[in-house]
Amino acid sequence: MRAQTCIQCQEAITNPICPDCIEKEIIAWLNDKAPALIPSIENKGNESVTAWVTRCIVCNNKMGLCGHCYTKDVVEIIRNNKNRMLEEEFVNLFNFELG
Repeated sequence: MRAQTCIQCQEAITNPICPDCIEKEIIAWLNDKAPALIPSIENKGNESVTAWVTRCIVCNNKMGLCGHCYTKDVVEIIRNNKNRMLEEEFVNLFNFELG
């Protein structure tokens, strides 16, 4: 059986929660913290649907991008906002081994 690997990092997807499901949680969190960042984060993981390798265990949608790679891309957006406290809180809440 072939391993279900992330299209970005080529590592095994061991926690198959799709970017859409993670994004919903991030947006809910950002609504209170920094709503101006929401448009730059929305639909960030859509490329994972075109090259899918597995299905999300939450919504059953196709996915190909692991949670680590998706949240790594999102933390870069937050980091570019130059709000260190927001970045630290994000890493603590959405811990996909970003530290």
